[in-house]
Parts: sequence; C-alpha cells; structure tokens
Amino acid sequence: MTHCEAAAGCTAPPVVRIVAPSGTETIACDVHGARLLAATPDGRVYSLPGEHEDYATAVRYAAKRDGGAA
Repeated sequence: MTHCEAAAGCTAPPVVRIVAPSGTETIACDVHGARLLAATPDGRVYSLPGEHEDYATAVRYAAKRDGGAA
C-alpha cells in the first residue's frame, strides 16, 4: 500500500516504510506512519533512504508515546 492510499489528501512527504508481520509494506509520512505503526502489533518501521534517515526512530517513539496521534 502506498502513502496516498493510506492517507488520501495528505501532502506530507513519505519518509518511512511500515512492515506488518504478514510482510505487507506501507510507505507513509511521519504522522500517518506513527498511527499505522501504533495500530500494527509487532510492526516494524524503516526510514526511506536519503534525507529521511532519522525518521524511523521518531515514528517509533511517537507510536509508543501517544499511539501515533498527531
């Protein structure tokens, strides 16, 4: 699933890849990535290559801190 499919109308750049235990992958912005990670038990998050290297840590923290709420 792509970020556009997961969050129609979102204009933030995609910065992370969320991987569910089933292997399903979703590319998302930081806010929607945190929400998705919080809703995916045992999900994993990876930063997209390039200038987004530190986003996985921030998204993981946001998902644990407040369930991914913006």
